[in-house]
Amino acid sequence: MSNNIKKVSSLSQCVLRRHHNDVSGKRAAVMFFQELLDSVEALTCIAVEHGARTLADLMYLQNAILNGGFIDHYPDESKVLEIASALSSGKQWSTFIKAGYMSGLQG
Repeated sequence: MSNNIKKVSSLSQCVLRRHHNDVSGKRAAVMFFQELLDSVEALTCIAVEHGARTLADLMYLQNAILNGGFIDHYPDESKVLEIASALSSGKQWSTFIKAGYMSGLQG
């Protein structure tokens, strides 16, 4: 019986390791947020310089990284892509950002 438990435990550890090596998930979200914090004096500076929409989009981006999703990006309204791309792992973070606008369409 204890052999079965050890095998299951070993399998679980392998699955966890593989998950933590993905570009999304908890570690990636923590890494993104730490890079973001290291890039500014305070998060409020982002809102002051780039607007509240950009700060909100950065928080949505962290959630997308955590859950393996993506956010829509509206370049006329937010600088999230510029800020995320400028971080040390910016290439990785920009994969979670998709263009959310269609030129030529009017509402």
